[in-house]
Amino acid sequence: MRAVGSFTHDRPGSGCFAWRTQDAWRELDELETSGWHRAVVVAAHPDDETLGAGGLVARLVGAGTPVDGVVLTRGEGSHPHSPTVTSEDLAARRTTESRAAWDALGADAARLRVLELPDGGLEDRVDEITARIVETVTAGACADPGDAALLGRCVVVAPFAADGHPDHEAAALAAARAARRTGADLLEFPIWWWQWADPQAGFPTGFVRMTLSEQELARKSRAVHCHRTQVEALSSAPGDEVMLGRHVLEHALADEEAFRLTAAGDAAPDSALDDLHRLHEEPWGVDTSWYEIRKRGLLLSMLPRRRYRHGVEVGCSTGALSAALAHRCDALSVIDASPHALAAAERRLLGSGATASVEALLGSAPATWPTDPVDLVVISEVGYFLSPQQLRSLVERLVVERLVAERERQRDAGGLTILLAHWRHPIDGWPMDAADVHAAFTGHPQLPPTVAEYRDTDVEVLVLADSGWWDS
Repeated sequence: MRAVGSFTHDRPGSGCFAWRTQDAWRELDELETSGWHRAVVVAAHPDDETLGAGGLVARLVGAGTPVDGVVLTRGEGSHPHSPTVTSEDLAARRTTESRAAWDALGADAARLRVLELPDGGLEDRVDEITARIVETVTAGACADPGDAALLGRCVVVAPFAADGHPDHEAAALAAARAARRTGADLLEFPIWWWQWADPQAGFPTGFVRMTLSEQELARKSRAVHCHRTQVEALSSAPGDEVMLGRHVLEHALADEEAFRLTAAGDAAPDSALDDLHRLHEEPWGVDTSWYEIRKRGLLLSMLPRRRYRHGVEVGCSTGALSAALAHRCDALSVIDASPHALAAAERRLLGSGATASVEALLGSAPATWPTDPVDLVVISEVGYFLSPQQLRSLVERLVVERLVAERERQRDAGGLTILLAHWRHPIDGWPMDAADVHAAFTGHPQLPPTVAEYRDTDVEVLVLADSGWWDS
């Protein structure tokens, strides 16, 4: 593994006693686990989940909470210089050990998934890992994946983001993105951090601890010792040494576990879409793709009114649709959480020749929203990039806007139009698709009815508006 400072895995670092005798340890709040209806535990390598969160898994399973496990690699790189075991044989043995440990914790072995990604190569697979975690969180969570209340009672458990091992940190980044996209809570467990970090420096914000019962600790101890390739030497030959020495096991087998807890909605911003716009001048091909050009024409032709006082585009990307909307609105607010996308949209709008007053807002809707009343809201190809909670909040925001628009309509302002357009194929790495997004709007009794719709193999376009709002 990578060294952090002067620490490597085979050198004792900060001992368990040094951590647990600190005032900061005793002052940690006790973790409350009863609010979660299911959990997804992510491990970079077979044994990570046992070492860092075995007691938690035992507690959740004991309470009847379904627990899914996602092990990203088969751990074939743990003994790169072994003269007695090939990497393929080691991978097979470690996978078997992981399933045995899962069983020892009382978990359902059928719910443990091993992805077989390359040990030591997870830094380049974050997008793929994120997608698989999202898939696991949403699979079987509820009949409607857009139901934010059910998804929000899930917890994703993963290695600590500052653990000091590149595979652990890649797993942590993917788990954080998946938690944000699905609205799940996030628990991060340190493994190597215990060794190289300074106990006297205390804990980062959000750390909590969990005191294990005798039964939970016994289950965890049995599970740890299932990982024989790690807790025992493969042979007496050089290169076959014990990987998890006493200094690691004293942390793993203590009667308390500690985690950093991030509640649903409080995770750091997901930078995936901003990274896409940073790396590609135009990631969606909006100026050359016939799908994009045709779709834009459909949207503009389906708007029931010739002109609007104040339009909002949620998730403007590089501003191709924004530039067209600016010719149909007196004022236009464009919102995007990507600084690179918003900058590109502003450049395009400056050269559009439109006379609309344009406001560019950096952030995520609906937390970021214009202050003035609006009469047009366009949500195109962005709804499935929101978490279920964000989507629900956006719908409630539009209920408020409709009430405002209804008051304005008494002064002949025309009311509120909502335009929805989304790609109808699966969206890998995100919990919702077009059908989920559109159902959140069309199924809400306080939003306008659907007055126009278009659907083909690739795209669905809906217009929500009250009757009588059409231009003559």
